[in-house]
Order: sequence, then structure tokens, then C-alpha cells
Amino acid sequence: MNYIKLSIIALLLTSCATTTETTTVSSSGISPLEQSDSEQREYKKALTLLNHDKLDAAKEIFQQFKSDSPELAGPPANLAIIALKNNDPEKALELVKL
Repeated sequence: MNYIKLSIIALLLTSCATTTETTTVSSSGISPLEQSDSEQREYKKALTLLNHDKLDAAKEIFQQFKSDSPELAGPPANLAIIALKNNDPEKALELVKL
């Protein structure tokens, strides 16, 4: 049963790790008008790092976003993807708080 939940979570979370301009900004949880240009570039950089399996570098950026704006859903979701890629499903579940 847990594998089914993890599979569903992984499928849902993969939408957070896209690199298109529109989803890059919206996956951070706020509109482009509310993000500074530097924040948009940094978030896009983190997504690119994640998509190229540079997990440690991406994790560092997402953790900073999570720390600075804990109300956003995108950073914890992407951190959960990183946890799954690192074979740590318990951490992924903790991050998405199911």
C-alpha cells in the first residue's frame, strides 16, 4: 500500500520539476508578479539542477526558499522529489505531510 502512495506522490510531484517558464514560476506557489526577477532566476536554476540530477545543489536552493517562505508548496514538493531520487521515501512523505 505504501508503494502505491509513493508512486502517486512521485507522479504528482514530477509536475513540480518542469523547466518551462510558466510552470517554473507557478510551481513556487506564487504568481510571477509577486516574485522578483532574481527569485525567478534562482528557482529556475534549482529546477534545472534537479532535472540534471545535481541534487545537492538543487536541495540547497529549495531549502533556502522553504526557509524564507514556508507557506510555499513548491520548495517542499521539489525537496520531496530529491528525497525520492535519493531513495528516501520516508523523508519524501514527511516533506509533503500526508
